[in-house]
Amino acid sequence: QHCIAAAMWLVALIPLCSCGIVSSGASEPAVVRTPDSRFKDLYQQSYPWEPRYIWLTIPGVSKPLRVHYVDEGPAYANETLLLLHGTPTWSYLWRKMVPSFLKAGYRVVMFDFIGFGRSDKLTAIDAYTHDLHVGTLMDLVQTLDLK
Repeated sequence: QHCIAAAMWLVALIPLCSCGIVSSGASEPAVVRTPDSRFKDLYQQSYPWEPRYIWLTIPGVSKPLRVHYVDEGPAYANETLLLLHGTPTWSYLWRKMVPSFLKAGYRVVMFDFIGFGRSDKLTAIDAYTHDLHVGTLMDLVQTLDLK
């Protein structure tokens, strides 16, 4: 099974690491969550997939953060597509392409980085670091055993 990822080159350029927040000596950032009611009509907008979540422990944050992902298609497909979003988007970005990928037989995994979409959000802007996003990606790949 192969994992093909949009922007997978990013992972190749950096060492494996766990999620991290560079501490600036400030107090722990508050965590907020967009209410699920804000997402209730997504199926009418070509986004019919049920949300799934993993919980990640992030240094500098006392409670685990909820990270949203979608995992569709055959679990043992020959290839898995890992779809990444940029700023300021979320997994909704891929809604028009996913049906074609699924029809072609791929397993499709897409997720929302911390701070975006259905994932938890940190209120301190300096909490959003390169290490945070890379660590989130690496933890998701490991947790879902993507190959």
